[in-house]
Amino acid sequence: MEPLITFEDAQERILSAARALPAEPVAIAAAAGRFLAEDVRASVDLPPFPSSAMDGYAVRAGDLPGELRVVGESAAGAPFGGRLGAGEAVAISTGAVVPEGATAVAPVEVVVKVDNVIHVERHLDDGASIRPPGGDVRAGEVVATSGTRLGPAAIAGIAAAGVASVSCARRPRVAILATGSELVVPGAPL
Repeated sequence: MEPLITFEDAQERILSAARALPAEPVAIAAAAGRFLAEDVRASVDLPPFPSSAMDGYAVRAGDLPGELRVVGESAAGAPFGGRLGAGEAVAISTGAVVPEGATAVAPVEVVVKVDNVIHVERHLDDGASIRPPGGDVRAGEVVATSGTRLGPAAIAGIAAAGVASVSCARRPRVAILATGSELVVPGAPL
């Protein structure tokens, strides 16, 4: 009888003979637990438009400090349809599209609102509290690398990057075959 080998030696022999399975496309909604076979690149800029980094009011920085008339609202998924003019402000929520003409977002914490007028006592720089298009990731940039096991966070990031399908390693098919005359049906006498 040949001498027994260690678990580590047995594992090494098996892994040295193992080959990667071919890749297959997998819908992102069905990819949980799968392993990426290639890098995933964003298909869109994130954010895809100038967006507010916080709740507040979209303003023209040059109008501050001062009082501004609120002329509308830009909510996530429901942008303000007009252009912001001099002396105007638009209520805005985090992640919403910054209206055309606005150059900054005044955080709600620094604004005093009375009726339909806001008062901001401080100056804001152009770009304050505005996330530029592609500020998080640009179209074409890698958002997940080959070999990554896809969990909720990775799937959410890939979906947000506009990717609907990913290339994953095919799942192995496994069969277990028990043999030997010493085996009996459970409950039968040995």
